[in-house]
Amino acid sequence: MKKLNIIPKPQKIEILEGFFEPILIEKVHLEDFFDDRIFKELKKINICIKKVEETDAPLCLKHDPTLKEQQYQILITNNQIELKAKTLVGCFYGIKTLEQILKEESIPCLKIDDYPDLEVRGVMLDISRSKVPNITTLKKLVDKFATLKYNHLELYVEGFSYEYNSFRKEIEINNNYLPLADFKELELYCIENFIDLVPNQNGFGHMADWLALDEYKHLAECPEGFYIWGAHRPPSTLDPNNPGSEALVKKMYDDMLPNFKSDYFNMDFDEPFELGHGKSKDIVEELGEASVFINFFKKLSDYVKTKYHKKPMLWGDVLIKHPETIKDLPKDVIFIDWGYNHLYDFDKHAKILKDSDVEFMVAPGTVSWGNILGNFLDMEGSISHAAIAAKKYNAKGLIVTDWGDIGHLQYLPVSYPGFVYAAIKSWSEGDEQDIKDGVSLIVDDKKLANIIVELSKFIPLEGPYRDYGCRLFYPILWAEHASRYEKPLEYFLEKMQHVLIPEENIEGLRKFFDDALIYLEENENVLEKEELKNSIFLLQILLDINVKFTVIYKNQNNETIDFQNEISLLNVYSTNHLKLWNMRNIHDGYKMSNQRILWLIQVLALVKQERR
Repeated sequence: MKKLNIIPKPQKIEILEGFFEPILIEKVHLEDFFDDRIFKELKKINICIKKVEETDAPLCLKHDPTLKEQQYQILITNNQIELKAKTLVGCFYGIKTLEQILKEESIPCLKIDDYPDLEVRGVMLDISRSKVPNITTLKKLVDKFATLKYNHLELYVEGFSYEYNSFRKEIEINNNYLPLADFKELELYCIENFIDLVPNQNGFGHMADWLALDEYKHLAECPEGFYIWGAHRPPSTLDPNNPGSEALVKKMYDDMLPNFKSDYFNMDFDEPFELGHGKSKDIVEELGEASVFINFFKKLSDYVKTKYHKKPMLWGDVLIKHPETIKDLPKDVIFIDWGYNHLYDFDKHAKILKDSDVEFMVAPGTVSWGNILGNFLDMEGSISHAAIAAKKYNAKGLIVTDWGDIGHLQYLPVSYPGFVYAAIKSWSEGDEQDIKDGVSLIVDDKKLANIIVELSKFIPLEGPYRDYGCRLFYPILWAEHASRYEKPLEYFLEKMQHVLIPEENIEGLRKFFDDALIYLEENENVLEKEELKNSIFLLQILLDINVKFTVIYKNQNNETIDFQNEISLLNVYSTNHLKLWNMRNIHDGYKMSNQRILWLIQVLALVKQERR
């Protein structure tokens, strides 16, 4: 018989002689230990299933206190399925496995003994870069995450994507936030699915939206902004020595933390880029960057622990550069080491954290952002290396991050391979075929799942590898930064000459996108198909833009270049983008997302004007 496709793969599975004979499971025997959440899940197997006292029912659930917390065991014989677990969550995972098995045309007799390699297996969704999913989208995602046996979910908040009661004026500027009522509804839905919805709120770096407002500008470390990664950027980091910074963040916590049942809170604290380069320069020179960072963190983490009794979590990018200071962190903190390319050294960092006797997690990425269709190389590499290091050095868990940098222009299906692979690797083991099987489990279409995964492999066709880079996406990035300069065209032209795609790679990319559209037409007209088609459409436009810039640089203004066609096509893309956006997300974020396309249109128009 064909191989059973169970995602994530069980730790141990043994196929026995014979097949399970009942066509429909109509009765279940549950021991008293199991509650309504379990019976509700059983109704997904058969909506008409009934509880019975007879122990010879086709499905029998038994409590076994000798098993591990998240472990379950399944025995399928000719006439009965027996599921044993120590805990409700273990039983839930067993049912999730059964749901996959029972889709098979013929069900072999078998034994399964299964449990996760890592205690915590989580997803962090960015809801703060333009795209705020609506509650329907979020609940559908929770269904998918439960099937993949995730038990931890965070919605990343920076700026005004949370409904702060103390900051009504601020959140209504863009009106792009997830209502508190939706957060509470989502939390209840997560509890039904044995997922811990963990509050997440940045409060040190990534404060640009707050610091852009007159009321809070005085709290910036560098009020005039700063230069990093090839561009001048607005202020984004709080001054840690200003008492107003601490007061602001505590007020944000007061609005958020009473509304969550989780025992954890991700304080983030990542990328305080300006720290030590502005108002805190003198004290950082005196005490060191790490000490100033830890002192500010302690003030706020103590508040979180004392007032709200939650265990703080923090991203580790600052302190991993100063490993000797990690021991100075409070012991009741979870350190998260993150990295999103295939070369990131999770092993080195995990060993440091293990030797520092700090509780830690690892955080690779879906790497769906800043590239439109995904980046398989960095997704697969970061997740694989993170999982290996986590298991080797006894990390508490793995959280796969799904960011939305630069307008959150990627559509949700682009993240599916990362969601699936992180679930696979944090539970047991698996390979690329398992990724495709897992995506198929999500979209219920093997052809479409294969296309989603294969599309994420386009970046190597662009030319030599660039760290976190996608050459086709760079015009969108540089157009945004150019909008802040007095001479935007001059800035844009200087940046673009360094990211052009080699001419020998152009036709390969064209063929890749053309073939993908042909394959997509063979699939049914589902939302995912339309999202992928619009993604490819954008990349084809960006490829044409890239080719024309190559001509510009080679001919040095001797040939007239007109971007009118590309501008027209970008407007078509934006119209499609709006329609697709509204299918999954809160409408008001579209304007902020599409602004990235408008900035590109503006700078292309400048090129056209100058060349006339």
